[in-house]
Parts: sequence; C-alpha cells; structure tokens
Amino acid sequence: MQGAGGGMMTTSKGRDAGKKIVLVGLIVQLFFFACYMATTIYVWKRPIYQVHTGPRDKSPRAAKNKVMIVVILTTVLLYLRSIYRIAEFADGYGGKIYRAEWAFYVFDTILIFLAFVVYIVAFIGRNFPRNAPPLDNGDESYASSETANPQRIHNASSAQLVEKL
Repeated sequence: MQGAGGGMMTTSKGRDAGKKIVLVGLIVQLFFFACYMATTIYVWKRPIYQVHTGPRDKSPRAAKNKVMIVVILTTVLLYLRSIYRIAEFADGYGGKIYRAEWAFYVFDTILIFLAFVVYIVAFIGRNFPRNAPPLDNGDESYASSETANPQRIHNASSAQLVEKL
C-alpha cells in the first residue's frame, strides 16, 4: 500500500491520491502493530508458551520475560516511529515536520537505532536455538520428534515437520 502510494506521489497527477494511499497504509500498519502487541502480551501471560533458556538466563520464566520485554520494547519504538511517519506525511512535503531535520533524527533515525541497540544488548538469539529439542508444554497434541505418529503429525509445528525431512 505504502509503496503504491509512494509510486503515485512521483507523478504530478497522482500526488494527492498517492499521499492519501500512503497515509491509509501507515494507519493500517499502526493497526497491525497494535494487533501484534496484543498477541505478544497474550503469549507473555500464558504459561503454555515457552522459550528456551539461554546460558545467561536464571530460569525459564526469566528467559521468557527477557524475550517478551525485548519484543515489546522494540515494537513500541517502531510504533512511535510509525506515528511520526503519519504526522510527517499528513503535514506534507512543505510542512514543518518535513523541513525540521532534527525531527527526522529524533523520531526516525534514533528510534530505529535504539531498537537495534536493544536487540544487541539483550541478545535473544540464544533463546531460539537451531536444532533444539521441542519444549515439553504438557499438551498431548504437541508431537515431539521422537513420539510423533501419523495420526498426530498434523498437530506438529512446521519447524518439527521440516526437522523430520
């Protein structure tokens, strides 16, 4: 949506329509960020969803808290950036926001930089190791690589199915 609107904005005929399409795309993006945030909080609060404990994590709960805080914090940073982008496009190319270079650095560049810093400092890659055995969450429909049978294979995750190939 945003790409199509941006393309339309390059022509004098489609500039106004393109701007509106980009704004709608940015608003839709905010909506889906909010849905993602709600899903993330739901997963955080449900004990059935687990992550692997990394070498620096004190407990499985601490590992999950770390992962979820990192995901939520970076999502909030990207959400704030999206709000800035909506304001920037709504104000237009000749507007105050577009002409204020400091606003770009604060609300666009620094927010993205901070998201990278969060992921670097609180590296969560160890909580999602490759070729790790599946976590036992106590659910009978959860097929582990050792006990999967053809009748329950449809309940296995896609990662487990790829692992079997």
